[in-house]
Amino acid sequence: MDEVQYRDTYHSVNERRCHFEKTINARVCTCRHMQRFNLADREGVGCTNPEAHRNCADWLHAVRQASCFALSQPKPVDILPHRLEAKVQAGGLLGLAELINGGAGVDDIANLLGRAIDRYGNVSDIPMPDIVTAVTEYEPRQRKKR
Repeated sequence: MDEVQYRDTYHSVNERRCHFEKTINARVCTCRHMQRFNLADREGVGCTNPEAHRNCADWLHAVRQASCFALSQPKPVDILPHRLEAKVQAGGLLGLAELINGGAGVDDIANLLGRAIDRYGNVSDIPMPDIVTAVTEYEPRQRKKR
């Protein structure tokens, strides 16, 4: 299966792609709204809840905006290289967990974001300095050398 055919099939099978797919597939976090599926030899993750999907999109956008300078990006972008995207996704969630739970980890992304929105009122009102620190400190696992 070539990449174009894979992407077309992926989008037809998964109408609401999880914004934290990289983090979930790396086994850093989980979410009660995630729906795993396999396509060819790859694993994908979809979201079953439109409201949670919007909250995740808003949060991820806010973390990308706040982290662009720390990640040496000249301006905020929505498409990052894989390693930087993994840092933004996982580091942002782990930083938020530290802020909300005192660092107990992320068992449910939707629950964590819901609690943060309840506490701060809006994703844009969540204090970002500690989140950006967590993003820059997070190191995705290294590939195994063969």
